[in-house]
Amino acid sequence: MSESTKINGKQRLDDLIREAVDTPDRYEPPQNLWRGIEHGLTRQQQRSPPWLRYAWASAAVMVLAISAMTLQWMPTQSVDDTSEVTRLITAVNEHHESQRNLLLTSIQSSGLSTTEISSQTELEQLRQAAAQVTEQLMNDPNNQSLWQLLQWLHQQELELLKANFAPRQNWQQA
Repeated sequence: MSESTKINGKQRLDDLIREAVDTPDRYEPPQNLWRGIEHGLTRQQQRSPPWLRYAWASAAVMVLAISAMTLQWMPTQSVDDTSEVTRLITAVNEHHESQRNLLLTSIQSSGLSTTEISSQTELEQLRQAAAQVTEQLMNDPNNQSLWQLLQWLHQQELELLKANFAPRQNWQQA
C-alpha cells in the first residue's frame, strides 16, 4: 500500500469521525410528517371489521368444498334419474344464491348501497348464461365442462360484485 493511500484513508477516517461527533443527537426531518402519519393511522382504523374477512373466507371455503364434492361425485356415478340431477343443480344454484346474498348483505352492512352497481349489464349477462348452462345440464348431466362452466359463471358473478364494492383507496400526499 502506498504512502498516499494511507494518508487518504487516514484523512477519510478522520473526516468520518469528525462528522459523527458533529452530528446532533436528534435528527429533524425537513418537513412536518405528523399529518401524513395521522392520516395513515385513521385510514387503518376505517378498514372493514375482522368478522367480515372471516365471512369472506368461510364463503370461499364453502364454494370450494361444494365444487370439490360436485367434481368428485360427477365422474364416478352416471346420473340416470332426472330428479337427482334436478336436486343437485338446484342445490348448486341455491348455494350460489346464498353466497350472493351473503355478499350483498355484507356490502350493505358496510354502508354501501346496492344501487351503486356500475356493471349491471355484465351481471345480467352472467346470470343469463348461468341459466342457459343450467338448462343444458338438465339435458346432459354428465358433461364435466358444463359443470365447470356453471361454477366459473357463479364465481365470476361474485367477483364482479366484489369488484364493484371494493374500497377505493385515494393515496394523497400530506
